[in-house]
Amino acid sequence: MRKNSGGAAEEAAVLFLEGKGIRILERNFRSYHGEIDIIALEQEMILVVEVKMRSYGDCGTAAEAVDFRKQKRICYTFNYYRMQRRLAENTAVRFDVIEVDKDFRCHWIQNAFEFQGGTENMEENMNFVYANEDHSTIINEKNGVVFITFPKLVKAGICHGFSTRIGGVSEGHLSSMNLSFTRGDDPEKVQENFRRIGAAIGFDAKDLVLSSQIHETEIRKVTAKDKGDGIVRETVSGIDALVTDEAGIPMYTSYADCVPLLFYDSEHHVAGMAHSGWRGTVAKIGAKFVAYIQREYGSKPENIIAAIGPSICRSCYEVGEEVAEEFKQVFLPEEIPLIMDDKGNGKYQLDLWKANELILTQAGIRKENLDITDICTCCNSDKLFSHRASHGKRGNLGCFMCL
Repeated sequence: MRKNSGGAAEEAAVLFLEGKGIRILERNFRSYHGEIDIIALEQEMILVVEVKMRSYGDCGTAAEAVDFRKQKRICYTFNYYRMQRRLAENTAVRFDVIEVDKDFRCHWIQNAFEFQGGTENMEENMNFVYANEDHSTIINEKNGVVFITFPKLVKAGICHGFSTRIGGVSEGHLSSMNLSFTRGDDPEKVQENFRRIGAAIGFDAKDLVLSSQIHETEIRKVTAKDKGDGIVRETVSGIDALVTDEAGIPMYTSYADCVPLLFYDSEHHVAGMAHSGWRGTVAKIGAKFVAYIQREYGSKPENIIAAIGPSICRSCYEVGEEVAEEFKQVFLPEEIPLIMDDKGNGKYQLDLWKANELILTQAGIRKENLDITDICTCCNSDKLFSHRASHGKRGNLGCFMCL
């Protein structure tokens, strides 16, 4: 009954604000820290509104019911909202409370409390350098673990995530969320990192199936019997892509500048990932993955939702003549300027994001079903492991999917 009354109170508060010409931006905006009932816009001022249903028998005012602990949760959640929406740090914001009585009359308390500090570390951890303004990634945080998701896959309801360096227990150049047993880390710390990222994204780490990548195009179909491969026992080597149509099997591929490709077919309930470094891109592993799930599961390319994940950007990825020549052999002459800049002296700036976009769209994936990252691993080497930025002294990031 109380919950139903609360919903009705929020509806009354929305109508009240709209009646004053205020535009509602969000209702029940949630983060891992808490929830904001209403986020609204009054001219150029963001209003963060907590709605309190007050009965005549309740003691104290509505503002008093929003205690310091509650205020902190609201402020953390607003900070998360601000970073998600890429709002400027100096965006004007006011924290209000609307008290709704049993007759659904609204009493509006403006400036009910001030912004509470303590979000500086979270903000620093989530303040990435973006390569463009596409807003094609979402930065998430849970229990101190920061990870990245993709809007179209989130909307489709698929469990997925791309790790950062933040929230683990590894130390030194592996700090702190190293997800590799082959970088010289303490295996117990790596296990704990897997446990933490699993808890944050929403899967049981002991069920993970890990790939063992060699920059080729081998695709492995994963079933329930494979749970734990790479975590509790050795995994199959020589695999650069994983796919399944079975629920409850979390899959992992590893990265430190190479391109993660994520795929989801909601019609046939198929999910998978492919590791696409420059060799995998030349070999067009993305197109091979699409062809594989067409053949094995009956997927239609036009129904596949896909993402090109965080990896090294064009500005950071300089390659030599040998690598450039490989791309010239498999891409059309008119496509080369789209994916490479010739700097002279046998040096080129290579765009793996654009190259994989061409590969996937030519394989039949619709542009409107494709998220292309706006985050470069090399530009954000303080938050993401980058082989190039660290000259090879680094840990591994992980990309995860689970039906």
